[in-house]
Parts: sequence; structure tokens; C-alpha cells
Amino acid sequence: MKIVRYAVLGTLLLAAACAPQSAYDARDDLKLTSGAAAGAAAGARAGTQAMGDVAKEIQMDINNIKEVERWFDEQRVISFD
Repeated sequence: MKIVRYAVLGTLLLAAACAPQSAYDARDDLKLTSGAAAGAAAGARAGTQAMGDVAKEIQMDINNIKEVERWFDEQRVISFD
């Protein structure tokens, strides 16, 4: 019975000795994960900005096309020089 007590006590002491290092490792892993998430968020923001610029250009093209269509509807003389 004493061997079981010593085994349990040894296991508890070993777990207590390893727990702080595991906590530091977990904290470091969380820092890496949060850093990766922050990097991904920054990339997404940049992508969103780029897509916004593309959408503005597409809208300008649509407005230009509508203007040219209006000219054809008015039978206006058009020169594409």
C-alpha cells in the first residue's frame, strides 16, 4: 500500500513540476496563433480594400457604357478616336 501512495505522490509531484512549463508552452502557442490570426486579418483588410477599388472601377466602366448606350439611343454621332 505504501508503494501505491509513493507512486501517487510521485505522479502528483511530477505533474506539478511539469505544469508550469506546459503552461508557458501553451501561452507561447497562443501567442503564435494570435499572431497568425492578426496577420490573416490584416491580409483580409488589404484584400477588402483592393476589391473595393476594383468595384469602383467596374462601376465607372458601367457608367461609361450606359453613357455610350445613351448616345446610340439619341442617334448621336460618335467618334472613338
